[in-house]
Amino acid sequence: MGLALLGLWMSWWCLSLWTGRLRGNKWLWIPSDTIPVFGLDFIYVDKASRFWLAGGDPYLGDFGDPRCRVFHYPPISLPLFAWTSMVPPAMGNFIWMVASALLIAVGVCAALRNRREIGLRQISLPLALAAVYFSTPVIFEMYRGNSDVVPLAMILVASRLLGGRRSATVDVAIGALLAVAFSVKMYPGAVAIGLVAMRRWRVLGGFVAACGLIWSVSPQLTREFLEVNASYLATNPQYRYREGGLDVRLYYTWSHTLSYGWTYAEMPGFLSRIRGEWVAFLLVLPVIGYVSWESFRRGLSKALILPFLAWITAVATFLPQISNDYNLVFLPIAMLAVVTTQDKLNVNGLIFPSIIWLQPICLLPAEWPPQGGLMLLALKFLGTVGVGLALVARIRESTIGPDQPAFGVR
Repeated sequence: MGLALLGLWMSWWCLSLWTGRLRGNKWLWIPSDTIPVFGLDFIYVDKASRFWLAGGDPYLGDFGDPRCRVFHYPPISLPLFAWTSMVPPAMGNFIWMVASALLIAVGVCAALRNRREIGLRQISLPLALAAVYFSTPVIFEMYRGNSDVVPLAMILVASRLLGGRRSATVDVAIGALLAVAFSVKMYPGAVAIGLVAMRRWRVLGGFVAACGLIWSVSPQLTREFLEVNASYLATNPQYRYREGGLDVRLYYTWSHTLSYGWTYAEMPGFLSRIRGEWVAFLLVLPVIGYVSWESFRRGLSKALILPFLAWITAVATFLPQISNDYNLVFLPIAMLAVVTTQDKLNVNGLIFPSIIWLQPICLLPAEWPPQGGLMLLALKFLGTVGVGLALVARIRESTIGPDQPAFGVR
């Protein structure tokens, strides 16, 4: 079955690449873009990087984005994608798509290895690959050519090194890798909480130092990045459009921002005066804190480092005002490593309903209520919480014993 599904996925993508558009896109949870091309986000950063290499400033000028968007990616994205100037744009787009698929495959293999080391029921590699490749975040990530796979790659390497022999050089290198992940996409910065939970203080110091170094390389670009994003978020154009002279607000089914979700829900009374960002933090931080406390108190086995860091990163994506579902590409990796049907009802009762969204086919009824996007948001968040509870169960199962308390990575 796994080989058949994997073959179906490969045939679908080959046909889509041959025709130049994702076939069946209108039947999926992800948006049907008005510009039906692969790699819109890759094209975005590719053009910005080429413009920057030519001496321009993409934060200030028109750099040729097909949708005329202002550049709001972190400054490190510009040198990180400078390699695209050595190949034609279409070739660079294809290379990035293949690289994304390979990095995700590496994540699947790592998760299966962790699953085997934990002692959970095994899943065949073809079936695991098909399940992850057919998941909504991964399809969305590859279709848009987004750069979430860069933090994923950093976390994969860092997790492997965290489970190896300790040394000052290795710890600083791990911190630098995680700093790159944070500098490409801000929410991986939440792994700092995981480093505290694992008592990896030297790695944490390396992370902080590397972050300071990366962001101080070009103070001008850093300042412009902050200014552009402050202006962009003030108008939040992703969730608004004009209709009949009115400002219509939206909450898309492919979004999972708790910050804007609270604002969009139009809570009654004094609740409406509470900022959405504070609500998001009050929902997310206790969840991360609970799982991290279990790790700090009981210790974290080597097999749980990757799902722990991937899960923390996935939960943190619920915080920003703008967060699309390709940002959740870390979640299927964490799920594959720690979730089992043998968990308690309160765990699987949270996880299994989220499969409605994780599988790619849109199941919206013909008359979808206006709050439908918020209903899916609840499924996504509760499913992610359920994965965290499954992770706690694996942490408790791997505890050395009451007479030998485990601290840090063992």
